[in-house]
Amino acid sequence: NFSVSGARSEGQAYLLDGTDIQGFWNHGSGSGVMGTTLGIEAVAEFSVLTNNYSAEFGRGASGVINAITKSGTNEYHGSLYYFHRNAAFDARNFFDGKNIAAFRRHQYGGALGGAIKKDKTFFFTNYERLTEAKGLSLNSDTISENTRRGIICVAAGSNTCASTKQVTIDPRMKPYLALYPMPNGQVTGDSGKFNFEAVRLGDEKYIIGKIDHYFSTNTTLNGHYSWDDTTVSSPD
Repeated sequence: NFSVSGARSEGQAYLLDGTDIQGFWNHGSGSGVMGTTLGIEAVAEFSVLTNNYSAEFGRGASGVINAITKSGTNEYHGSLYYFHRNAAFDARNFFDGKNIAAFRRHQYGGALGGAIKKDKTFFFTNYERLTEAKGLSLNSDTISENTRRGIICVAAGSNTCASTKQVTIDPRMKPYLALYPMPNGQVTGDSGKFNFEAVRLGDEKYIIGKIDHYFSTNTTLNGHYSWDDTTVSSPD
């Protein structure tokens, strides 16, 4: 999210060929749950209006982001593209442990446009797909190894126990203690940190098709169909 002229990001309007394409929360251009906006290869031009725009750009109390899709021409034109990101190319994050969290992204697609009837009717289409495994270095609090054995702190020093005592653990509690992971990070008193990589898996497919018909140099008719499908799974 970003702000235009100090206004709330939810107040922005996102238009594609004059049609509102905002998401459910008015965040971004109808993006899927991965937070992406595909189909950039299909954009011919865009504008960002910040104030004093005409009535045709209503619906928003903030900025208006307006994009126009490409059209076909008398000659066939196409493109293929592929973008890749990988954790092997990443610098280490401050919170990363021994290994950098997994991050693999494949984004690819193609576009094609041309004439159905020369000088009169044209088509354009763009397909794009993004698959991603995005990991974040996270940590949760867990109980220390001593705590599992009933050795608990009586007085705590700097990240250590100044003195401890032995207590008896009720046998009925032991199965529940086993549910807590062993700390693999810093241990402080009776607790410790369990560091782990939470990998979000995402898959998004996008397609757009457009038809333009020229009745004259001053009168045109166009229509487009767009489809965006996203699935994502993310661990707690």
